[in-house]
Amino acid sequence: MAHLLDYEELDLTGMDIDIADWSGEVLRTRFGSRYGATVRVGPEAGDQDWVISSGALPDDTGYGTINTLSRFEYYYDFFKRHTTGTRDIFVIEYQGKKWHASFAEPRISFERFTNDLYANGGVAVMQRRVRGVYYNTDGSIFYPSDVNGLVAWYSADAEANTPGTADNLEGTADLDLVATDFPYPAITELTNSTVWRFPASGNYMAHYETMNMSHCFIVAAFDTAAFGGATEGLVSSNSTYGMLVGDGTTTKFFDLGYAGTFSYRKNGTSYANSNLQAPMSGELGVMEFIFTSGIASDGFQVGQDRGFGTRLWDGDVAEIILFNDTAMSTANQTKLREYLARKYQITLD
Repeated sequence: MAHLLDYEELDLTGMDIDIADWSGEVLRTRFGSRYGATVRVGPEAGDQDWVISSGALPDDTGYGTINTLSRFEYYYDFFKRHTTGTRDIFVIEYQGKKWHASFAEPRISFERFTNDLYANGGVAVMQRRVRGVYYNTDGSIFYPSDVNGLVAWYSADAEANTPGTADNLEGTADLDLVATDFPYPAITELTNSTVWRFPASGNYMAHYETMNMSHCFIVAAFDTAAFGGATEGLVSSNSTYGMLVGDGTTTKFFDLGYAGTFSYRKNGTSYANSNLQAPMSGELGVMEFIFTSGIASDGFQVGQDRGFGTRLWDGDVAEIILFNDTAMSTANQTKLREYLARKYQITLD
């Protein structure tokens, strides 16, 4: 599965972009005598198409360059990559939001493209949607970075071709994870998702900088039907305390005594601190743990309970998103939960 950030964005420097058309998908029928019925079969927000045009003259670098190319060379090369390449869908920005799109006409001659872009009203672009991507109600792409307070965002499928890394994708601080015996990338059998696989032999990831956080989202699964006693540390600080640590041979995490300052959900369902149910048997789950007043951590470690070196995670981790916003709205929490559930084919309770 391609990562959300793998879709190339069209640089609109020197471009004008305007709405060309809006349409809603509705089935209509008439019964006679002016009676009828309609049924909406597409999204309520409908779909929109755009035209892009440019006032920059072909091959004139006096208007500036994009990636060392004249603007026209860049636009035409982009068009060719996204009509004859491996992926026709790309990203455009319109009115401050990002949208998936593709060119409406996949076959245009050089002369036709030039005339359309500069003289004949523009090149047509149509809105697209991608399976597994979570969209806002208006059809624009939802990114975790749309939510205030993002500290770090790590995703295994963004690192599938570069084993041994876990770069911070959209955070506000340089908190790249570093590894000792780094977990290896793998594909899950249940949902064909890219994950980091942590064997119980000691692999883990960590960063070593102080960070403040409140809302934490992690997609993971333990390998077997119950924890194995000494092989269960999922998330902890860098040196002193655990956050999610398997409880003996049960299917839940330890109650670590945070009392009223900590809340937890799995797949959308809230659980008491004494009953923190974990995702088991290799079936990925969306876990949320919230420090309601925020917490200053001396780092972040995945795959081992730092305070007990023998407590090691035996399973998969797919994505981690950390926020520092104690006032995060319920709507944004829901968006983040649904974004992860859609991406990893997880059914929310």
